[in-house]
Amino acid sequence: MRSVGVIVARGGSKRIPRKVLRPLGGIPLLAWMSKAALASRLDAVVLSTDDAEIAALGRELGLSVPFLRPAELAQDFVRNDDVVLHAIDMLGSSDSPGADIAVLLQPTAPFTLPGDIDACLDAMEEAEIACCFTARKATERPEWMFVPGDKGTVKLLLGGELVGDRQHSQKLTTYYVPSGAVWATRADTLRRTRSFYAPPLRIVEVEEHRTADIDVEDDLIVAEALLRAHALAPVGAERGRR
Repeated sequence: MRSVGVIVARGGSKRIPRKVLRPLGGIPLLAWMSKAALASRLDAVVLSTDDAEIAALGRELGLSVPFLRPAELAQDFVRNDDVVLHAIDMLGSSDSPGADIAVLLQPTAPFTLPGDIDACLDAMEEAEIACCFTARKATERPEWMFVPGDKGTVKLLLGGELVGDRQHSQKLTTYYVPSGAVWATRADTLRRTRSFYAPPLRIVEVEEHRTADIDVEDDLIVAEALLRAHALAPVGAERGRR
């Protein structure tokens, strides 16, 4: 099965302008995921961007940038499934589909390793599943979450009462949250459902310290602290060196 990774990197990010060009550990954020993807066993890695400067950096990093994403697919609330489908359609033809396995890669998850991507591909090849994505254990308990009620009150999200075993995290069900890094899916399923979360699903668990997801400025501060504390480095660089 042909697998194609699509790194999504539009130029109009709002909360951190020009986000993927910002440095983390001395190199642009885009470089972290690019190096991991190129070192994985993906058959091809494509950068989908609407921005000429980001495209130029992508080419410098060794990514394929065969097209610029159209403006209508670079708006604030465009879905990544549409972006990925556009990319694999641009790569394919009527005689040769662009991909059997489409892999969404988000450069806002810098500490992704080639092994995370490969593990998702392994799962797709070994089991009858529609999607495998990277995830981390949830650290905030839904049993302890409250939602607004009437007249300024709050009530438990899951109902019931916060008593007994429900107060002890060790006795509660383990939950997982997508890490925001890798989603591997069957291209035909993605085309049919327009969703990466089409069941049956599987996850690849990632350690908490590697699940930084850069959305706001404070996330960059936290990521810098994590890379120092855990001697993290881009693929191909010596760990612990800056």
